[in-house]
Amino acid sequence: MTITAQGARDTFRRATLASILAFGAVLLSARRAEKGMTLSPVVVARRDLPGGATIDRAALVVAQWPTGVVPAGAFSSIDSVAGRGTRIAVFKGEALVRGRLAPDGTGPGLEVKITPGKRAFAFRINDVSGIAGLIQPNSRVDILVVINGGAEKGNVAKLFMENMRVLAIGAVAQRTEDGRQINAAICTVEVTPEEGEKLAIATSQGQIQLMLRGSGDPAR
Repeated sequence: MTITAQGARDTFRRATLASILAFGAVLLSARRAEKGMTLSPVVVARRDLPGGATIDRAALVVAQWPTGVVPAGAFSSIDSVAGRGTRIAVFKGEALVRGRLAPDGTGPGLEVKITPGKRAFAFRINDVSGIAGLIQPNSRVDILVVINGGAEKGNVAKLFMENMRVLAIGAVAQRTEDGRQINAAICTVEVTPEEGEKLAIATSQGQIQLMLRGSGDPAR
């Protein structure tokens, strides 16, 4: 079958028109889908926020998110978040949700980092090994109690508690019996009420030392 030049041109025109119509249909469908998608305001972090920090307005921004992907507990206005404290770290671009914030009315600081049902217990440690300089908040430590075992045994060290979470560590100025001022190492750990009772007795009977655990070391 012979195809004339005019026939070829007509075929090309029809194919081109069909392509234009198909592209127009796709574009129209996309625009309709975009118009049908609802957006909702979501408060997100403008920068990284550490745990236990007070959230200031400059650290927040409102973004428009597709309604279907807005996380549960998200906030829609900066006023509802500014001034509250973070319970755990929030990263830049992340939506602020209730689970990451301290309860409304709770100030920043140590109290927002304590696991519900547990308590913070602070005690002086005998930092003869200098290990306190390596311990940071959220480190895991074992607690040793050094007690007097009598004339025959002398001082005896007992492993008292394992895998305890450190909330804070630092130094506080104290005076010795002869009036000298010293900086005593103080450690605050997270305990259950029952563990707190036992630790209170242990600290009154002997000296406390800590052993730092590795991050991948499981409890026995």
